[in-house]
Amino acid sequence: MQASCVDDTFAKFTGFGAAYLRAIESMRSDRIVNDAFAMRLTHQNRAELEKLLLTTSKPSSLWGDCIAIRTRYLDEALEHRDAKIRQVVILGEGLDTRAYRLDSLRGCHVLEIDQNDQAFERINEVMKKENVPGLGLLAT
Repeated sequence: MQASCVDDTFAKFTGFGAAYLRAIESMRSDRIVNDAFAMRLTHQNRAELEKLLLTTSKPSSLWGDCIAIRTRYLDEALEHRDAKIRQVVILGEGLDTRAYRLDSLRGCHVLEIDQNDQAFERINEVMKKENVPGLGLLAT
């Protein structure tokens, strides 16, 4: 049986929801961010995520724009950081793929801290299927 990504806790939705919105942004021809892993991380729960987005008080396009802008801003901040900074801690991002997709983080220690152990399980599962070298991801 497929595990649900939407649970009683807000934290479990936000990681999967943000990744799904990054996937939608990545498919746009005028995208401002491209996360090649986002759709693979969320496709199993696509129907559930779309249903939940329909129940929010804001249109999903607004949420998508916010996530795209936030992602682009953080990506650029990491890309333009001082070269002496060799460690990055990502807090509560859930299904974050920056360690895999940003060349500027190669050789850098990237630590992600999150409450959602399902996010870490999904990342490990997808990256293993895609033959992407593991980065030592651990659950919470």
